[in-house]
Amino acid sequence: MSEGYLEEQLNEGESFGEKRTTFYAAEITVAIQLLHQSGILHWDLKLENVLLSIDGHYKIADFDCRS
Repeated sequence: MSEGYLEEQLNEGESFGEKRTTFYAAEITVAIQLLHQSGILHWDLKLENVLLSIDGHYKIADFDCRS
């Protein structure tokens, strides 16, 4: 596992087992829930806006400020 975009990992053919897939899906879901609870919506959530950090956790990126 290496740092980078979720999209790149999937395009490179890296397979995710059920346990890893469940962990990352839950992590992204919790992040979105926390954003929504704070009144923040992500206008462009897609694979290339999900980054894997060196500590093995996904981060949501590319927030566009709109009012």
